[in-house]
Amino acid sequence: MDQEEWKSEAEDTVSIELPTIEEPSPFDFILDPQRLITETDGAKYGSSTFETGATLFFENVDGDYDFSSRSDMLTITNKGTVPVEVTVTAWLDQIIYVLRRMIFLRMKRQVSILLLLIVQDIYSH
Repeated sequence: MDQEEWKSEAEDTVSIELPTIEEPSPFDFILDPQRLITETDGAKYGSSTFETGATLFFENVDGDYDFSSRSDMLTITNKGTVPVEVTVTAWLDQIIYVLRRMIFLRMKRQVSILLLLIVQDIYSH
């Protein structure tokens, strides 16, 4: 390795800035498969505004609604001199528990409807 190659490699810096999660968390959500929130104009939530037609709500700091089907965006900033690859993994522990419980109680039709509403809501936006 000559001096120029060594100098180039020595200048490679990996540095990323990850977002800080504050309240409200962009990962917390409300699932409303029966659309009770919109049918009651969100009475339980005071004067908060809700996206019409959604069944999955994230509390928003920015945006047109206080609660919408999309969470607030998080930003990861590459402050280094080389490209970086970031992988984000998420899971839904509580909803899996609820679905398993519903299946155990032989509520398969309700589970199918619930999953259909979730998928429709996610892919309609």
